[in-house]
Amino acid sequence: MKYLLDTNTLSDFYSKEDESYLTLNEKLQYLTDEDEIYISALSLFELEYGYENAPENMQNKIRGKINDIKNDFYVLPLDINASSCFGKLKKALVATRKLNKKKQQKAQY
Repeated sequence: MKYLLDTNTLSDFYSKEDESYLTLNEKLQYLTDEDEIYISALSLFELEYGYENAPENMQNKIRGKINDIKNDFYVLPLDINASSCFGKLKKALVATRKLNKKKQQKAQY
């Protein structure tokens, strides 16, 4: 099975003080050697934005997490051909989950 971790999941994975950390690690224990875990380049964009907006005293810690993520996971690059699927996928997501405008804004990545 192949898995794509989102930015929030990555943040939880590297934040032992976060309550989601234990739950996430429990789930990851069930993966086999055949399972593959990826992250999107978009997650790195979001993390870099967080770094740039973080207080100066937190930036070293955040930079370390970003570097760990880059070393620990295969980063799927952006593909211009895949971008044409975005509208269809988002429309399907909105329809399937019956997201109102407020919930749609939270679902934007």
